[in-house]
Amino acid sequence: MAQATLFTDKQLIGLGVAAAVVGGLVIWQASKAAKAAAEFTEEVITEDLNPVSDQNLAYSGVNGVGAALTGDEDFKLGRWLYEKLN
Repeated sequence: MAQATLFTDKQLIGLGVAAAVVGGLVIWQASKAAKAAAEFTEEVITEDLNPVSDQNLAYSGVNGVGAALTGDEDFKLGRWLYEKLN
């Protein structure tokens, strides 16, 4: 008695090609996401965590709070201290 097959050889080859294409697309998208994450991380490290940058988190945070408290949108803590002490 002959055994029935679920797929023909051509169908199995087609499924294999389709799986390879889908796998390639997944890998390509993952590499794009990893590249974007690396670029974002580099930007955060170079600006937000750089202690000498005038764009770091502490500098911008202090100046933002000072601007909210004083109403001066161009508030800078260093300038404010200079004006108070001189």
